[in-house]
Amino acid sequence: EERTGETLLSLTIKMGDDDGGGAAKARKADARCKWFEDRILSSWGKMAAKADKITTWTQSEAGEKMLSGFCDSQNRCLYIFEAEGMVTGSTMPPVVSKLKKTLIFSKEEDPETDSISIDELPKRVAVTEVSPDTIRQLMSLSKEIYFPLLTHPGNQDGWPDVIAKELTENLHKFLANTYVTMGHMEGETLLPLPPDDVYSSMEKNQHDKDSVHVLETAVVAWTRQIKDVLRLDPETVLKGGGHPGPMAEVDFWQNKAKNLNSIHEQLSSDKVRKVIKVLEVTKSTYFPAFNRLCKEVAQARMEANDNKVYLGAVEAYITRLSNESFADIEEVFKPLMHTILLIWKNSKFYNTPARLVVLMREICNDLIRQAATFVSGDQMFEMEPQEAVDSLKICLKVCVTFKSTYFDYKARASTECPSNPWRFQNSALFARLDLFLERCHDVLDLMQTIVQFNKLEKIEVQTLN
Repeated sequence: EERTGETLLSLTIKMGDDDGGGAAKARKADARCKWFEDRILSSWGKMAAKADKITTWTQSEAGEKMLSGFCDSQNRCLYIFEAEGMVTGSTMPPVVSKLKKTLIFSKEEDPETDSISIDELPKRVAVTEVSPDTIRQLMSLSKEIYFPLLTHPGNQDGWPDVIAKELTENLHKFLANTYVTMGHMEGETLLPLPPDDVYSSMEKNQHDKDSVHVLETAVVAWTRQIKDVLRLDPETVLKGGGHPGPMAEVDFWQNKAKNLNSIHEQLSSDKVRKVIKVLEVTKSTYFPAFNRLCKEVAQARMEANDNKVYLGAVEAYITRLSNESFADIEEVFKPLMHTILLIWKNSKFYNTPARLVVLMREICNDLIRQAATFVSGDQMFEMEPQEAVDSLKICLKVCVTFKSTYFDYKARASTECPSNPWRFQNSALFARLDLFLERCHDVLDLMQTIVQFNKLEKIEVQTLN
């Protein structure tokens, strides 16, 4: 009995030790989860509603399993994000564009072990925030964190002046390129401003050669960007070979007006005006050319805004031309051409052959697209020959009606605008439409021949005795 009691006591002590070890291990796991929880809270903020979502997930069984598994597995990244109103995590990257913010925990690789203890977490795990607007986030981080750190005199102690100057210049170039790229992604032209310290030095001495050189470099970059916008032409879209419709013309002038308005606003800002003033005072060779360019921007801006307003009048008819059934679009032709004639008579800029030819060619493209859908080649040889003949005749009638309507209003333009009639060759407007009509005539001849041969099946030839 004494031996039996000793054995039971020994087993109880061992079981107690095991329980104590398991509890310690659980506390260790909880401590690691708490470390992740604190990092997530510090990033997302400690608002009550958001904090509750975070702690609910990190303290849940699934959350603890995910966090502990990341610490003890070979996975190198853990993504924390909010989906459907709940905070969750994954070892696979989510679609960032659909999320407000994503936290990425990346683990340093250790050849000896994959497990990370609570003490090793700050050393071996890095935390990165990713927002949907990554380029803007890159700009903010580079400008507000990395640039001040790298250019601070205390961090450049012992560096040669050449190295420090080269680093600063390269950082400025990087920030400028990032700023320009950010504008391209938003469909705008953003002019990168010179560094703030240049403005400070110019206030003390406007004839400082290094500062003037920096300003001239900025003006050269602005000139290149602005000229790229001024060179944009609606005919470029046609030359791309995609056969765009007239809505491409409307979109082009809306985008160009928006872009030029943005450029004009930037050129009118105080900082840019200071740059121009310094170039004028120092008699820089870049000042006269850039001053002329600013006047070109003002003129092009006026044209783009005027064209945008006038083309807005035909937008409704263009939409009907694209969306209505093909057999019913004939009724759109007269109001469309009448509006185009009114634009030609009243607009200051949209009254030249180059402008109207592009618009008419794009209208023809839309008409061809509608007609090709109405008399699809795949369906043409599957339907009854007589039905195909009827469809082709409707197609030809609609297209011919459009051309006839154009010629009527061309005659009206000669009468109502004798000083500026519609003098353009028909081939410049209808080359592609005429080719399409030729093919339709060829198919119509084929289908009518098939109809005639089908009639022969019903004819019986008999001999007379």
